[in-house]
Amino acid sequence: LVLCVSVSWKAKTAYLHHCHSLTVDDSTGVINCICWKNLLETEKPLPASTAPPGTSSSLNLVEQIRKLQELVRWKSRLEIGDVARVRGHLRIYRGQREIQGSAYYKVDDPVCDVQISRMLELPRLYREVYDQPFQIPQKVQRSVNML
Repeated sequence: LVLCVSVSWKAKTAYLHHCHSLTVDDSTGVINCICWKNLLETEKPLPASTAPPGTSSSLNLVEQIRKLQELVRWKSRLEIGDVARVRGHLRIYRGQREIQGSAYYKVDDPVCDVQISRMLELPRLYREVYDQPFQIPQKVQRSVNML
């Protein structure tokens, strides 16, 4: 999970999938993020209500789902400078590191509270993770030694 600022954003459609390509800056560097979404799942219309007319609970539920879908669409529209969270894993594609994102969303942070707490967390991350020398895991080292 990465807290970052959107540097560039573009979307394209290919083979029933929608690709969101983000370039983000998390204050340690700039990296591309790719997030694929299945168009058949994201554009699925809501089923018609099967409850008898006048049943307020069925209308309320359908309306809540519509509002939730609209909120998801709004939170996934990024502009340059928006603060976002990206969830995914690192991979190498064409010799470049990128995040294969499973989800991303815009962070509402009008008083910069989320960004400030991230900045306060970074010194600990540098000490405990980034500044540590790389060590090959013992399991990998043993398998290399066996060759």
